[in-house]
Amino acid sequence: MLSTNDLAWMRDDLEALLPDTCVILTPTTTSDGQGGYETTWGTASVNVKCRIDPGRKEMYEQISGAKLAPFSWWQLTLPWDTTVTTESRVVVNGNTYNVVNHDDNKSWMGTLRVAVMKV
Repeated sequence: MLSTNDLAWMRDDLEALLPDTCVILTPTTTSDGQGGYETTWGTASVNVKCRIDPGRKEMYEQISGAKLAPFSWWQLTLPWDTTVTTESRVVVNGNTYNVVNHDDNKSWMGTLRVAVMKV
């Protein structure tokens, strides 16, 4: 069993392995005055340490229109206590990504990993 101090030490070590920084964006939806909505993106967090890696290769295709279509996703690793949802967008190295999934339901959370797709 990990103590609170051991877990904090482990989190600090893992954070040192995150070479990049990112900006986390959150959406705001407003009426367009014609019955529809317009989404604008506001900055929720800046200079968040991160690392981005290609997703697993066996998930590079998906069914779209009754045929296989190319699909690319990335795994973004963030500090364990980062606030991000599937509504968020993340900007890393000038590229913008939609968050499609995250794994915040685990024991001894050392990092937060999210699946992202390039916008």
